[in-house]
Amino acid sequence: MTYKRLLFFSFIFMLALAFALTLEDASVVDAKGLAKPVFDSPINKKDDHGGPPPANEKGEVDPENLNSDTPVRDPETPGFFIIFLDGAIDEAVQVKLFSTGIPQNVPPLPHTLQIPSSLVPTSGNSPYFFFAVWRRAVEGGAVTKFGQPILINAPYQDLGLSGDQENRIRLWMYNPASQSWIKLGGQVDTFNNVVTGMVTSMTPWSENGNTLFALAFDDSPALTQDVDAFGTTTLATPLRDDFQLRVPAGSVEVGTHFEISPFPVNPDSEPFEFLGEPIHIDVYRINYSALSPEEKYHMASLSRPVTIEFDPSEYLNQAGDNSTLTIVTLIDGKWVDVEELGYKVNRSEDSITVETTTLGIFALTTK
Repeated sequence: MTYKRLLFFSFIFMLALAFALTLEDASVVDAKGLAKPVFDSPINKKDDHGGPPPANEKGEVDPENLNSDTPVRDPETPGFFIIFLDGAIDEAVQVKLFSTGIPQNVPPLPHTLQIPSSLVPTSGNSPYFFFAVWRRAVEGGAVTKFGQPILINAPYQDLGLSGDQENRIRLWMYNPASQSWIKLGGQVDTFNNVVTGMVTSMTPWSENGNTLFALAFDDSPALTQDVDAFGTTTLATPLRDDFQLRVPAGSVEVGTHFEISPFPVNPDSEPFEFLGEPIHIDVYRINYSALSPEEKYHMASLSRPVTIEFDPSEYLNQAGDNSTLTIVTLIDGKWVDVEELGYKVNRSEDSITVETTTLGIFALTTK
């Protein structure tokens, strides 16, 4: 064997030896670990320091230090983490979150799923938990409205779940006024078993108290969509066949999600008479594979107006004529006629429409 050939095989042997030593302490990973998104959730770690660093280990957030990605965890429930987007708060706050059973006189949410006790030891596998954002400068002062969304990231137990079931997991918020559960727009990170819900306004269980949340499947049928020759997409929900949302081309970024679901009528609805359930419309983006935090989570904005349309034909006998019909929206717990806000409502025999760049909760009513 020539000297050059001997030198070559010696080099190959040294490489193989180094590779074997490298693998000596390696552990086997499952399929989920092979394709993690860039954002690594803290609940996948054995200690409290994995994933995004909390703004404060005590669960405190100061707006002076707030940026586009400020995760914070209540140290007593490290399996959850909350993200405050820039502009969400204008005063120092502290988050408090604890698991609970179903409170008395609250209707149980169908098709719930468990919060794993291995990540939240106090959970007892209950799907329900209370959450509040408290003002640090005011004793007992709860923050219920935010300038920008806050994101509640909750762990779930995926044992025995199919991929389709995991993709239908949503975060729900209880509304004591209507005694019903409201689905929050969000998305599921099936790799790290975290469901994210976006909240801009919370409905406390009691005045200046905690808000009740839960994890459950969304069993509502998928939205239908139709795109015309001009690129306008018409969205509709099978749960209400007299409603549709028309979204012109270029109104939102590609990959933006619309969440359209019935909303329970607030008991304080006078002087309006509702014709069918109100509709809750959200538009959002959650991109777990994005590189920058501000691209991962944000409520999407509308660059062009969208059209909210109700078909009044089945209500005309009840309403008399369409001049008495209008569209209202829910603002700070009160129903307001959109025409009082400066919007123009167009009325015909087969449609009542309004164009808007601000989404939320809308309903067809009689004046």
